[in-house]
Amino acid sequence: MTKTKAIILHKSSFKESSYLVKLLTNDQGIISAIVQGAKRKNSKYQAHFEIGNLLEVVLLKKQTSSLYLITDSTLIKFIDPQSITFPQLIYIQSALEIYSQLIISPEDSSDHFNLLEVYIDYIPRVKNNHILIYWRFLLKLADLLGYPLTHFENNQYKFMTDSDFLLNYSHDTLLIVNKWLSHLPNASILINSDNIIDKDCLIMNSFLINWFEYHLHKKIEIKAIELMIGLNE
Repeated sequence: MTKTKAIILHKSSFKESSYLVKLLTNDQGIISAIVQGAKRKNSKYQAHFEIGNLLEVVLLKKQTSSLYLITDSTLIKFIDPQSITFPQLIYIQSALEIYSQLIISPEDSSDHFNLLEVYIDYIPRVKNNHILIYWRFLLKLADLLGYPLTHFENNQYKFMTDSDFLLNYSHDTLLIVNKWLSHLPNASILINSDNIIDKDCLIMNSFLINWFEYHLHKKIEIKAIELMIGLNE
């Protein structure tokens, strides 16, 4: 058995009374696990396995299956929909959706776990322009995955100019993307400035997700991203 901290990325029903969950763990990478009996009304674990929750779990791995079995859990921190705004919830959901589509090894697990834990903890404190924090999170994620989009030069972020990926975009689009990339180091200050226009949000969201798709060679689907536009109020 193994005890580790974990963030719930996704959950679905498994048989009549159980859940199948995907977890980003502190030291085991991203794994899938069964929580037996958690759907029962009298289960002490019923509230533990909501997406975004931070838990300490005890894992049992059977040699005959790729799935883990969660034999015990302790709720460390939970996301209360009643205490956060809808935009905050959407930006947390978007980060969880991205991670649920990645493969993270045990060797890289700690850095990714820390990134997501800090992001989930910080978003509820942001009152305006949450999307800036989301974009900064994506840049940090790209760095951890080994596909940095920018490099730091003359006290600002600039494109990795040797990337063929940039050839897919017009000069005007790259100007908009570069403008916001250069602002992201000061995102904590800019969240209190004027709202970002929807056009810029659409361009940046598309550009950043396409960057991941280009390097990961797979489609990244984020349902929550369609709800982002108009939330920067």
